[in-house]
Amino acid sequence: MGLYKRGDIWHYSFTHPKTGKQVRKSAETTNRRRAETLAAKELTDAANQTEEVVENQTKKVPVTMGQLFERFMYNVSSHFKETTHAMSRS
Repeated sequence: MGLYKRGDIWHYSFTHPKTGKQVRKSAETTNRRRAETLAAKELTDAANQTEEVVENQTKKVPVTMGQLFERFMYNVSSHFKETTHAMSRS
């Protein structure tokens, strides 16, 4: 677990014991001892989390390349005017 200061505020980071993901949060305090206490509590809570909660957070849904392409085109097309598309097609 890491404890570090950004400006006057203490922050902490640790690797979630069940998911393996990096957790970074602000302790929202200028007191180092209070920040250490909050970080330890957060780490303990993460370690005591039930498997069901962890599974819901990390559940991955397979996506095909075709679906990714459709999402990409949908998102990109909303950023351009129709006239821009017409000019690029000719």
